[in-house]
Amino acid sequence: GVQTCALPIYVGIGGATVCATNASTLKCWGSGPFGELGDAGGSGNNSPMSAVSVVIPTPQTITFPSIASQTTANAPITLDATSSAGVPVVYTSNSPSVCSVSVPVLATVATMLTPGTCSITASNPGGNFSGTWYAPASDVTITFAVTNVAPVVTLSAATSITTSGATLS
Repeated sequence: GVQTCALPIYVGIGGATVCATNASTLKCWGSGPFGELGDAGGSGNNSPMSAVSVVIPTPQTITFPSIASQTTANAPITLDATSSAGVPVVYTSNSPSVCSVSVPVLATVATMLTPGTCSITASNPGGNFSGTWYAPASDVTITFAVTNVAPVVTLSAATSITTSGATLS
């Protein structure tokens, strides 16, 4: 008989494995001597009827809001990138001499160390979270300036004031 399929359909053929996919399903089967998908037991049943459904990962994106310029005197700031899938985001400092990234309690923070340009990347490698498979997200990198704190000069009241001078400290 003739079978109709949802279009488009893509087929990949290897030496011992065949995979076919449309927009929502991926199935693979193979000859089995090396445990290919569809015949992991090596029974020789290599028909499409013994195909194994393969999970197509759900795509995700990362949103990482910009950070305003900071000074070396600022308290650590909380990093708040989010994944569209609600899965954990991992942070990396690309300029560890300028700013460091750590998780002191529950949130990830960036600490300003020296003047320069701080660059932080938010990423998520994908995987199984709460029973759903997610594809890796594209990394998002933000940069911002870190400056020294301007010195503060404090003068005490002048003493020993005369018509020709005074003592300042």
